[in-house]
Amino acid sequence: MGASSIRKESRKRKFGSPKPPSNLAPPEEHKSTTASTPSDNTAPSPVDVKPPVETQLEKPQPSEIKPHRFIVFVGNLPYSATNASIQEHFANLRPTSVRHLHDKTSGKSKGYAFLEFERYDRLKTCLRTFHQSKFDDGISPPRLLNVELT
Repeated sequence: MGASSIRKESRKRKFGSPKPPSNLAPPEEHKSTTASTPSDNTAPSPVDVKPPVETQLEKPQPSEIKPHRFIVFVGNLPYSATNASIQEHFANLRPTSVRHLHDKTSGKSKGYAFLEFERYDRLKTCLRTFHQSKFDDGISPPRLLNVELT
């Protein structure tokens, strides 16, 4: 056996043979081995009929549909920021909730928050107007905020 035939055999083992084995036929071509009788040609009884399988998922009920949530990430907040100062900075957009994360032990800000809005247009306005805006809480020097879509 030459080197090229060894490589071919190796490729066949690694990648499989290029053609399917000739002794296998596609599922449609398999024939039944039992002899056909005249009773086989009659219509199936109602017991034998299977209902069609649903291919689409069932639509969720209106009570199961979750409402849309419009949330932005606000980063680069000063450690002295509070919920009140963040709420005041974004007051004209009226966020429905402000989730400002704090250190558990010191209670100091972690430097970021999440704002949730009631409507999509307020979220887009927040992204457009408040990204790279100056945040001044009166305690630390003003900083440029990062406002991004979550």
